[in-house]
Amino acid sequence: MTSRRAFGPLSSSMTSLVPMHTSFWHELRLSISPQTDDEAELVRRQISIQDASTRHLWLVMPLVGLTIALFYSSTVPWPRLIAWWLAMSSICFVTPVVRRRFVDCPEGASAAQ
Repeated sequence: MTSRRAFGPLSSSMTSLVPMHTSFWHELRLSISPQTDDEAELVRRQISIQDASTRHLWLVMPLVGLTIALFYSSTVPWPRLIAWWLAMSSICFVTPVVRRRFVDCPEGASAAQ
């Protein structure tokens, strides 16, 4: 068994937030439907960490997709590559809009405000 001390001071504070014996499905339920204010705050913090680390991917992913499409251009028909790239790029450009509208909107406030 691995000592909690091996993971540094963060592990001791994390064990108070999430017990070591909880299952994946329990954690998933907490993320989707938090029951307490502490669980909701934990979910908000996790989303903000994920958002900070992937904020600029919507700019990079279409370029990566274009590179992949060009790489496969000799084996995959062009219409299929163009359709794939357009679908992937549109998802990349729509995702920040959806995030701003639904995730960044305070609870109880209308998305139009």
